[in-house]
Amino acid sequence: MVVIQVIDFKHKNITNQVVDYLRKNIEDGVWGIGEKIDSEHDLSSTLNVSRASVRFAIQQLIAVGVLQSIQGKGTYVQMLPFEEIEKRLHNFYSKSELNDLLEFRRIIEVESCRLVAKRITAESLHQLEKYLDNMQSNADNSKIFIENDMKFHREIMKAMNNRLILQSMDCVDAEMKRQQVLFNTATGVQSALIYHSEILEALKKADGERAAAVMAQHIDTLIEWQKSM
Repeated sequence: MVVIQVIDFKHKNITNQVVDYLRKNIEDGVWGIGEKIDSEHDLSSTLNVSRASVRFAIQQLIAVGVLQSIQGKGTYVQMLPFEEIEKRLHNFYSKSELNDLLEFRRIIEVESCRLVAKRITAESLHQLEKYLDNMQSNADNSKIFIENDMKFHREIMKAMNNRLILQSMDCVDAEMKRQQVLFNTATGVQSALIYHSEILEALKKADGERAAAVMAQHIDTLIEWQKSM
């Protein structure tokens, strides 16, 4: 059994401390390339932090290619030049960049929900329903859940039938995916399902004000979460 040093979590952001801990143990060879790291439960117990903090940290390293989660098996170390890790993690450590993206989404997506309610087609509603169904049936599969979550949001933009709005969202697609990974915790998944369901119901009723209000609540929740990270 490998004895792993426990670090002091008093002064720095907890999630960032867990990321540093995981990265150091990978760099030091505690977990080699292709090897399985400890479970969220074990890491939480070892480090005396919440499982949510551990999950956030693991998701960050998955997003930048350091780790890979295999459904039903666990999380494994992937091959990656370690000198690139710091650079790739920059977007996650920079709260200002994350906040910029969330503010951008709030401006574009909230108003789009308000306007699209009067023009959305039956086909678009059908697509939104399909994506939501896929999210619900794959709540424990991060890859499929995130893929359909992003398709749900994109479908609303697509239904606007406005080339510039769709292109503006395409410009931040990669950043949105990294953000979705970051918020893909058990709490985040359940919250997303509730908000997406309410947005869809509002759009079905052509209630743009309600759809906009729920989308605003959805993104505001993410803004509050990122402040606590």
